[in-house]
Amino acid sequence: MFGPVNFLQRWLLTVFFVFATYNPSGMSFLHWAVSPGSNKSVVAAVGVAILGVFVFIARSTWRSMKLIGITITALFCILFSVMLIDLRVIALTSTEVVEVIALVVIASTLGVGLSFSAIRARLSGQIDSDDVGR
Repeated sequence: MFGPVNFLQRWLLTVFFVFATYNPSGMSFLHWAVSPGSNKSVVAAVGVAILGVFVFIARSTWRSMKLIGITITALFCILFSVMLIDLRVIALTSTEVVEVIALVVIASTLGVGLSFSAIRARLSGQIDSDDVGR
């Protein structure tokens, strides 16, 4: 049965991969890949692995939410961020804050996408054809 812990696990997975790929701190795959001292064959192997994970996550998100669901989810996350800025919960002190907000919006949209099929099945009682026989 799908529950809040399952959603949190999937959301944390997407946050990890998004921030591991790029973040403004300078400690990410992208920064490592362009650094002069990096072993390019290792970078290429890790890059292909990261690409595979992102293809899986993006395909799962697309299959469960399609364009309209992805758009609505991303728009909600963006507007929620704007609300937090308007309420002065988040201060826009630098461009790094904007980058982090954008990365969280991307990760959250992908996290909801990974969980959406299970959420829909739980709310509606309908199951996906992939779940038949479980």
